[in-house]
Amino acid sequence: MKTCIKCNLSFEDNKKFCNKCGSALIVEITISSKELAKKEVFQDRLKTDPLNIEILHEYSQFLFDNLLFKESISYVLKILVINEKDIKANELLFNSYLKLNLLKEASEIIEQLLTENPDDFSYLEYKSRLLFELKDFDEAIACCDKVLKLQPNNISILKNKALILLEKNKIEEGIEILIGLFSEKQNDTIINLYTGIYKSLNADYEAAIKIFYPIFSKVDISISKTHKNRGILFLTYCLCQTKAEIVEIKKWFSLIDFEILSANYPNIDEFTLANTLSYIFDNELKSINLLSNSYLTFDNLKKNYLDSTKFFFSIETNSIIADLWFKTLIIQEKAGLISEALISSKKTIELMPEENKYKVKYEEIKKQYNIKILKKKRIKTIKILIIIILSAVLCAIYLKYSAYIYIP
Repeated sequence: MKTCIKCNLSFEDNKKFCNKCGSALIVEITISSKELAKKEVFQDRLKTDPLNIEILHEYSQFLFDNLLFKESISYVLKILVINEKDIKANELLFNSYLKLNLLKEASEIIEQLLTENPDDFSYLEYKSRLLFELKDFDEAIACCDKVLKLQPNNISILKNKALILLEKNKIEEGIEILIGLFSEKQNDTIINLYTGIYKSLNADYEAAIKIFYPIFSKVDISISKTHKNRGILFLTYCLCQTKAEIVEIKKWFSLIDFEILSANYPNIDEFTLANTLSYIFDNELKSINLLSNSYLTFDNLKKNYLDSTKFFFSIETNSIIADLWFKTLIIQEKAGLISEALISSKKTIELMPEENKYKVKYEEIKKQYNIKILKKKRIKTIKILIIIILSAVLCAIYLKYSAYIYIP
């Protein structure tokens, strides 16, 4: 079973977060009978000497080692009442808070530890990570820079700073650090992924694909969902640039969760997606059979690609998206789908109202649409007239012959 320490609720082992408050769940720990006996011995010793610092230290460490973090905290706090500057106790308290995911409390303790040792690199590293988790990015970067000033090659801090920069959408700065780590053979999933993105941004698409495929072939990727989806987007883009099979491209494209990616994305994501869509559209439009099911094809294109990603685009990519609608309306016009072509034409005007090419085409399509509507009205009018004439003729015939009907 798992528990939420904030709500004091229990959940099944497959749950990760509390349904009520969203906090990370903690595994309920059970200890062996031997360790339980040790625990009772510690408690007996403390009954006879409750303020013995040495026993309190031993017992709180014992509880921590047995994953009984909440209990460990209660005894550490007793030590700190006696001596608030006890470094060993503060470190154990800090680690216990971390284990329980109590980040705010952990950050308060790390500040106390830094008061005593302001240049301790391990404390500063912990602080930068905590500030990152608490989304205080500017302070986290300042903390990283303080360490890097004295230890410019501190790999852990360099990577942490890169992750913070990525979170702040300073992608180029973050990638620059990760590329440096990659060149130093510091390979892990996040470093490799952004090295692949770097290579794709520099048109080295084949090399990027070779980096991406091993990452995404894993069942469980140990990176955030944002980084994962960004990586898949760039893999899809690289496959477009190398003219891979369209089935392969569409397979990877379908794996992108745009809601996750759109929560925090830079311009490079937006342009990469727009250019990827452009390639997919070109291929899909070329394969359309104008004689059959063309309406359904256009409808699926719109639903699967334009509708699902429209919230992702801004004025920066309007020209690319408008061009997709323009290419679509040209094929719709050829297929005789004038009403649909008019809708697509209106989209181009909405996105690029000053583009003369779109204005001219809109007027052309509008004329065709009006002619089509007029023809429909004429046909409808003719049908009505034919019905009226036929009705009149039938009525006259009926009246003519009804006069000869014998009535006794």
